[in-house]
Amino acid sequence: MDTGELTIRSKSVARLCAAVIAVLVALHVASQVVRYAFGKDYQLGLAAKLYLGAEASIPSWFSSVLLFAGAATLFTIGAARRRADRAYWIGLGIVFVGLSLDEAAALHDLASPFFAGVFTTLAQSVGGPFVALARKPNYAWEIPGAIFCLVLAAAYAPFLMRLPRRTRNGMVVAGFAYVAGAVGVDFIEGWYSGLYGPKTPMFVAMVTCEEALEMIGATLFLSALLRYAESELGGVRISLSDQDASRQPPGASR
Repeated sequence: MDTGELTIRSKSVARLCAAVIAVLVALHVASQVVRYAFGKDYQLGLAAKLYLGAEASIPSWFSSVLLFAGAATLFTIGAARRRADRAYWIGLGIVFVGLSLDEAAALHDLASPFFAGVFTTLAQSVGGPFVALARKPNYAWEIPGAIFCLVLAAAYAPFLMRLPRRTRNGMVVAGFAYVAGAVGVDFIEGWYSGLYGPKTPMFVAMVTCEEALEMIGATLFLSALLRYAESELGGVRISLSDQDASRQPPGASR
């Protein structure tokens, strides 16, 4: 029987992801320097594919794969954990599948018109902070997104406290970095673009910070998960075989 096994090591994955992030950010920055310093917007079509904030781009693909890798690791850990904690691991894995899908398809943009209408109605009837929110129709998903993050954090607090300290701290730092970019910096982008538009070097700098934080947060989270799997489960391995492991070889006793 031919078999093959690939062991996924946390340090190797972290180094690889860090290198990819560094290359993507460098290419993005170089492209934007060419754009604003030399007035070359098209760049043989590469400008849009290297832009960190663009959909259907190389950075977007990498971020989606990174989040899906996190989901796969969460499902793997959940399958090996006791029933009391399994639902937490699987539930968080489902969240990461949603994040990966959203990164690839920008589904949050579909929610913005709905929430923009809600905020416009509230601005007209209530006023106050809803007036400012109604002025950012393309970023209207941020408030519900922030509320979802807070609810998720509260729901997972007891679970996090049961984890080893290193794993818990790693997941918290990773989550903070990701949310700081995806919601925090993105909210500032919405305010800035409403005043000055999205085609300025400052806006590009904000996008660079946002997307870099998201990729760094996702990498830190994946690394924390893999370290946990190494210490608690003996690691994460991918095994390939040309024969069903459940079958016994000919002549084996039953």
